[in-house]
Amino acid sequence: MNNMEEKEKKQLKAAAENMKNHKYADTVGILESLAEKGDPIALYWLGIRCLHTMRVPNDPLESKRHFRVIWRDEKKAIAYISKSAEKGFPRALYWMGKEHHLGRRLCMDDAKAVKFFQQAANQGYIPAIYQLSECYLFAWGIPRNNDEASRLCRKAAEAGYPPAEYRMAYYCGGNTMTQEQSGSGSTKPEKLKRAMCWMRKAAEHGHMVAQYKMGRYCLEVTNDKEQAIWWLHEAANKGLLNAQRLLEEIDEKEASA
Repeated sequence: MNNMEEKEKKQLKAAAENMKNHKYADTVGILESLAEKGDPIALYWLGIRCLHTMRVPNDPLESKRHFRVIWRDEKKAIAYISKSAEKGFPRALYWMGKEHHLGRRLCMDDAKAVKFFQQAANQGYIPAIYQLSECYLFAWGIPRNNDEASRLCRKAAEAGYPPAEYRMAYYCGGNTMTQEQSGSGSTKPEKLKRAMCWMRKAAEHGHMVAQYKMGRYCLEVTNDKEQAIWWLHEAANKGLLNAQRLLEEIDEKEASA
């Protein structure tokens, strides 16, 4: 690698970090230059940046105005990200899959979405592996296959991906994880234990619904009110209304006691 390639690599890494931190204006000029050379990472981030309107400082020698506005442009965004996906960049492939699945900026087509998710998953991109598991689970653009859905979900969960960890809780324990039951059609204690292990992992990794479920579990099953309130506050601070309401109910009960 020559000095120019090393410099461009550092510039691209810095630009990607700035994009992740929403410092879009700091990437102007850098991403355009690298995208012109066909760099798939630069193409992707330039596309993402085109989805945002931003103010950029002007050169005082060229303009009396301190800032200029670069308006969001979805057509350009899709064009750049499509080129990145064509070059095999997994983030771009995943983005294309999500847009086809949701039908937001691209036509709704789950069969196309699956193809994009599969290409990204083949490169080990964890969000795509999880999303592909969801496609198998709900038969989105592909025949239902619960075994493959479970296998892919576990792979993503073991990599620490919170949505997959949350889903694994349901694979392990079913839907009644706030009641320790046994018998046919219910959650047995050993299954509940495995389920709550995954639920805790998802909660610890910031999954707000998992945090809410942990709060309810501590409140209703283990009777650990202090821990329950802590988890509920974590979820409530992220804006989860159910957690906020449950905290209000707890406060009301304490006030009337």
